[in-house]
Amino acid sequence: MLQQLTRTQALDDLAATIEWVAVNRAPLAGVVGLSLGGHLAYLAATQFELPAVAIFYGGWIPTTDITISQPEPTIAATAQIGGRVQMFVGCNDPIVPAEHRRQITDALTDAGTDHQLIEYPGVGHGFLCDRRASFHPEAANDAWNRLLRFLEQS
Repeated sequence: MLQQLTRTQALDDLAATIEWVAVNRAPLAGVVGLSLGGHLAYLAATQFELPAVAIFYGGWIPTTDITISQPEPTIAATAQIGGRVQMFVGCNDPIVPAEHRRQITDALTDAGTDHQLIEYPGVGHGFLCDRRASFHPEAANDAWNRLLRFLEQS
């Protein structure tokens, strides 16, 4: 799926979802995404007026390695983000290496975006999922608590 989902398809799906929430639910507090979903959350923040976006180990944001990050990296649209961004990542995550984390943080800072990067030492990709070998209960618990506080502020 990483190489099949195009940016246009992703944005169409995101627009439809945001519209559905606006019509059928309370105001949107924010968007939360994990891994590829984290990338989609970042992309959504660049295209839609979202109060808050939480990204759990969102990969490929500064690259064109997957089709939704083409023709230019998603990070190139960072200046269009109007809401707050909170990003959670393990320091041992091969999908979101330290250089990518630095590039994302620099882009958010340069854009003047209210953001926070939370890094967990010794933690890898997928640490929030209790069905994966990479599950890290302490990091997951901390991240969930931070996420809830973050969304309550929206």
